[in-house]
Amino acid sequence: MGIGGSVDFKRWPLGHFAELGAEISACRQGTLFICGSIAEEEEALNLQKMIFQRGGAAEVVTRLSIQEAFAFMKEGDLYIGNDTSLLNIAGSFGTSAIGLFGTTPPLTYVPAIHPVLSPNPVLKGKEAMTAISPQSVLSYLRQNQLVGFI
Repeated sequence: MGIGGSVDFKRWPLGHFAELGAEISACRQGTLFICGSIAEEEEALNLQKMIFQRGGAAEVVTRLSIQEAFAFMKEGDLYIGNDTSLLNIAGSFGTSAIGLFGTTPPLTYVPAIHPVLSPNPVLKGKEAMTAISPQSVLSYLRQNQLVGFI
């Protein structure tokens, strides 16, 4: 899961990530990673605690070089996150990538990026991102049978 974002209005709420992360932990074997930059490490650690409090588990990855980030995204089964460079990296390698798009237009240049849009196109900024529910992301995963979510 990629929690970062160049601007605040492109960032999904941590509570939504926590709910989604706990659900994914319960549904899938493997390791759930919380990805971000070193500047987002405290936020990532807080999210890790939130997921743990909901019965899930996650590892924090915030200290990768650019080369390591590329290798990491290439090896993943699924990426879920904001409209950021990590989303683009994952999708470019063919890793299934769920992009959370509130106000910004969805990326469509590679088929591996799957946009989940705000359900209310009238909303703008942070409100548009908040309107994307964890349940809608899970529904998208199940409907599209991405990495075994059925």
